[in-house]
Amino acid sequence: MTMIRPSLIALLSVMLLLVSPGAWANTATVLSFTGPTDRAEVPQAFYGQLRAQIEFSANLQLNDVPEQSLGDLLMAIGCAELDASCSEIIRDVLGSDFLAWGEFEELEGGGLQVSMFLWNLIEGRMEREATHAIPEGGEVAVGLAALFSRSILSPVRPGLTVASSTPSTLVFVNDELMGAPPVTLDDLMIGRYLVRLEAPGMAPREELVEVDVNGAQVDWTLEEGAASRVSRAPREPGDSESGSGNGLRYASIGAAGVGTALLVAGIVSGVSSRSTQQDFDDELSQPVFDLARAQQLQDTGESQSRNANLFLGIGAVLAVGGGVGLLVSSMNDSDTVGDSESAERDRQTRRLRWAVAPGWNHGPAAAGMIRF
Repeated sequence: MTMIRPSLIALLSVMLLLVSPGAWANTATVLSFTGPTDRAEVPQAFYGQLRAQIEFSANLQLNDVPEQSLGDLLMAIGCAELDASCSEIIRDVLGSDFLAWGEFEELEGGGLQVSMFLWNLIEGRMEREATHAIPEGGEVAVGLAALFSRSILSPVRPGLTVASSTPSTLVFVNDELMGAPPVTLDDLMIGRYLVRLEAPGMAPREELVEVDVNGAQVDWTLEEGAASRVSRAPREPGDSESGSGNGLRYASIGAAGVGTALLVAGIVSGVSSRSTQQDFDDELSQPVFDLARAQQLQDTGESQSRNANLFLGIGAVLAVGGGVGLLVSSMNDSDTVGDSESAERDRQTRRLRWAVAPGWNHGPAAAGMIRF
């Protein structure tokens, strides 16, 4: 039996090590997720999912270090910001090739936005970043942590295909018109995309579609007269201003009404003042007049005169202001009606265009139109 020399055994061991999975994988450190959230468990869920995704990744190895935020890490090593020079220090201290972390922001009207980052410590630059909106809030965010983590860890750029058998259908992705189905968008970032289908006489359908590493396919048939499954109702032109227009109208009516009442009160006070002045003159024309009564008539007349001037002045201002407000409100209503009619004409023209040439400017050529 031939004996294997020790040097040969060592060489074989090195070769096995070099070809073993993960031998050349880079290490990555996961930092804390910071920022306000509506649920305390959301940052921890994202932190845990990001660690798990790295741990089971074929390209990265998890550098298991105590949890800390990016700010705490920079402060500990004496860096003002994360840049190329600071990256060298962090790599020496942590023994890691990449940093991964995230930041939360609250969306107006509720919900969250998470921004995730993968920093290359070897080259001192941002390797990949992604921002995701979660309008449903923290409860849904926990379930999306794994999907969103893959958006910065996976180099895969998946695709989204939208199809429909409903005639004259238009496809919108993230509120951008993509064309008539079938529409295929390639080279997308992993995440969620708002897909909406519209067709004349049909209830529109709008949903958030998850696009993972294997991509996603949507094939919807719109239903006539059915309840719409739109996750957020489309806003008609002028809807955002309807409340303010009604408020201006009501305020103008109120001002005009108060102004008219004050004008009437001013006229009454003026007439009363003239009557009191006549009584005062009659009293003074007497050969022997009552001084006390004359003084009282004089004081009353002056008070009525002041009230008349005050009522007439304020009433005129309110009446004129209310009239101007009503005029402006009427003009806004006319503009809103005009905008609605114009928007409807544009919509009909657009639908006619797709009906005549359903293949125009859709499919792969439309991918450049979308902005994320």
